[in-house]
Amino acid sequence: GEFPFRLEMNSGKNLGIGWQVSSISNGSQSSSATSYFEPFMNRTNLDVLLNTRVIRIVSDDTGDEVDSGCDSLSIHTVEIASSADDTPTTLTASNELILSSGAIDTPQILMLSGIGDPSSLSSPSLNISTILANPSVGQNLSDHPAASRIWRVNSTEAWEAFASTRNFTGFDSTLEEWENERKGPFSDALFNQLGWLRLNESDPDVTDALREFGDPAAGPNTAHFELLFSVSA
Repeated sequence: GEFPFRLEMNSGKNLGIGWQVSSISNGSQSSSATSYFEPFMNRTNLDVLLNTRVIRIVSDDTGDEVDSGCDSLSIHTVEIASSADDTPTTLTASNELILSSGAIDTPQILMLSGIGDPSSLSSPSLNISTILANPSVGQNLSDHPAASRIWRVNSTEAWEAFASTRNFTGFDSTLEEWENERKGPFSDALFNQLGWLRLNESDPDVTDALREFGDPAAGPNTAHFELLFSVSA
């Protein structure tokens, strides 16, 4: 059908409607801070630097090997600073360096390090020497715009628990329930159901648009858009 049910959205076949997978334990959403940092903050081999940003990563290779551009690099060094005016501090890893700065900052760091499209790096505005040519760096970003649609329902099957948060008294009692028992509306995710769907490719307007602009999906079994179903107070 048009809206098939998917029990497991992470199966590799996610077209359809199904349950959102959430990392919630004891009424609280899990995060990288609560899962990976807080339990291990006292470890002697862990240092967390605040108000610090990566300036660039530095290749282990030097001289002509870097100047001419190469097919692969060995990188264990990173330059960091607390502000643009500070002298960078250099850190070198004995084992490996993991660059994980998100969809925006990761390509920025790579390009500042000389990894990217040579024509972009050598432009007057950047003037960065290329150490590894990869025209894909900094390209192919797809935005994820969102639009809200709200419907009012008149049904005894709707989740009326959220109605308790519409006034100060109800909000306070709901918050107290969560603080004392770790349950209730405040223990829930923002949404519980979602859908991954494709445009109607039998529609001539859709086929014309896909022909003109290309198919933004990763393949024929991946979605063009996402639906999120949420209860609003």
